[in-house]
Amino acid sequence: MQISYPQNDAIYPLQLECPCCGHRTVVTRAEHHYVCLNCHWQRNLSWGGSRTLGNVLFFVITLFLVVVIFG
Repeated sequence: MQISYPQNDAIYPLQLECPCCGHRTVVTRAEHHYVCLNCHWQRNLSWGGSRTLGNVLFFVITLFLVVVIFG
């Protein structure tokens, strides 16, 4: 079994349990990026800018249609 050690930029908050392997070996590489040291599972939990832009466009288009149809 190969053991890989985290790079210097890994942050160790609490011992988080990996949803894939069940070991408490999840560390964060960035503010929203989590990596398991045991099975190399990873997840980026940031919201992203495209989702926000899509919500704003949907709201503006819907508002415009409501004003045109009922106004």
